[in-house]
Formats: sequence, C-alpha cells, structure tokens
Amino acid sequence: MQRLTGTGMFPRSSRERVAIRLCLGLTFIALGCASRGDVDLLEARLRNQELQLRKAEQRATQLASQLEEAQQQQDLLRSQIAGQLPALPAETTQALAAATGLKFHTLLTAGQDRDGVAGDDQLHVFLFPHDADGELVKLTGNLEVEVFDPSQPGGMQRIGHKQYTAEEARKLWHNGFLSSGFQTELPLEAPPSGTKLVLHGRLTTIDGRQFDASHTVSVVSRSGNYSLDGMIPPQPLADRKPLDEPSGIVPARFAEEGRSSLNINDPTERLVPDPYADRPASAPLPFPSERPAAPPVDRPVSRSQSPPFPQATPISDRWTDETIPAWR
Repeated sequence: MQRLTGTGMFPRSSRERVAIRLCLGLTFIALGCASRGDVDLLEARLRNQELQLRKAEQRATQLASQLEEAQQQQDLLRSQIAGQLPALPAETTQALAAATGLKFHTLLTAGQDRDGVAGDDQLHVFLFPHDADGELVKLTGNLEVEVFDPSQPGGMQRIGHKQYTAEEARKLWHNGFLSSGFQTELPLEAPPSGTKLVLHGRLTTIDGRQFDASHTVSVVSRSGNYSLDGMIPPQPLADRKPLDEPSGIVPARFAEEGRSSLNINDPTERLVPDPYADRPASAPLPFPSERPAAPPVDRPVSRSQSPPFPQATPISDRWTDETIPAWR
C-alpha cells in the first residue's frame, strides 16, 4: 500500500528530513543570536545611563559649590554695605568666598638643622588656603603655627609657636615653582624627644572665619647623637692637639747617597719582598742596552722563486713613451 505525500504527511526521502532539521537548527541559532544581541544592547544602554548619571552628579556637586560660593560673596557684600567690613577689592571678596580650608605642603614642610649639632632644631613650614576642589586660593589673614611633641614624658607638649598678623602673613607669601603659599621658619624651643612632631596651623580671615590644618612631620632627634655601647665617642675638635711638625726637610743629596749605596741586583737589599725567595737564586739578566747585538743573518734568496709581477703585466716601471697612458 502506498503512503500519501500530501500536507501533514511524513516525507518519504531522507534528504527532505535532513533539510527540515537544518532549517530548524538555523532558526534556533538565529533566535539565540538575536537574544544575545538584545542582551549586549541592554548592557550598553545601562553603561551609558550610568555614565550620564555620574556626570549629572558631578555637575550637581559643582553647581552646589558655586551656589555656596555665590552665597558667601553675597554675605560679604552685605557686611561691607552694613559697615561691618571695610570695602574690599573684588578679587579679595572672591578669594574669601572661595576658600574652604587650609593645608600643609607635605614636600616643603620638614625639619632643619641650623646650629651644627646633630638633630633638628627648627621646622621649615609651608601651608596654603584652598577651595572646595583643593586648588590654591591666594588669601591672607591672621596666621598662627604651633608644633607639638607627642614623645615628651608628660604627654603632648608645645615646643614651638609663632603668630603673624594679616600684614605680616602677606609678606610670608611665596610664589614658587612647586607651589605657592605661606612660608616660614619655626624654631623649636626644646629638642624633640622622638622622630615625629605634630604641626597645627590656623588662618583667621578678615570676615572672622577660621581654617585649621594639622600635619605630622618627621624630624631627627638629638638623642641619636649619643654613641652606641662599646664605642668611644669622638673627641671634640677643641680638645685635639696638632701633630708635631718635622724638625726639618731632608736634603736630596742624602736620598741620592742612600740610593747609590743600594744594590738592586742583590735580592737581600730589595725594597719589596721577593715572591720567588724559595726558588734557587739565578744570575740577573742584563739590561737591554748592555746585551750584545746579534750578528746579521745572511739568508740566500732562492732562484726558483717567481718574480712578484709577470713580464706581461704592464706596470709603471716598464712604461715607455709609446705605452705610457695619456689623458684623452
């Protein structure tokens, strides 16, 4: 009985079955690629939205800082109008409104040794006011700098202090290659007990605001000047005595006489030890100038040796008036 091949019937040949399976496989692959492409597209959109959100947050922070600065300028202008503050230039008003803090320069703040004794006896201090972004703001005011030693037996004690008025602080301003700011020298009232000191700075502006900053600086204590156990300390220069001067200069003729009496051929009178002392002594070789000249050796020339150039070679020694080359 023969099978029908109409719609809804199974195919009779294996080729048709393979073709159908291939079509179904390609369809599934296309659907999978489409789904993967949709996922990549969604991830790209998500990254783009995160980037836009981050930019919006940065912009909002910047606008908030600008708004706060504008409000500060407005308050300063109101104080000037009310007579609470003197009239200030626009640059000073803008700097007062922009300043948000005080900071020590870590590279330009360090201990110094000025008295020649081992150990630091003063500090080189460098600090500057800054805005909300950490940028330098050129601003003056009453400046106060203190240094504390946390290694003292009684706890943290102040071992240095300096205070400057607004006019004096303006003279301390330094415009350098690395940075700009207030630069001052702070002598230490007592030698540090340890290797760490705590610096504290305070800037009081004309509108009454205070900016504080702290910094830990490394120093060299004078306790390291003592010698180790079992070692003799160096003698001070003041206690040292000069060496005895020679009684006189030895004339050169004595040196010549001593040199002439020295027999360099005698191994027992050599100035340096002989590394071959254990070997039997041999007669020293004469100097090259004292050696007899060797007689000349007469070597006959072999007749069978061929001349350096054949007879047919046209060399310059064989040129004649007819064969000499001429410039054409």
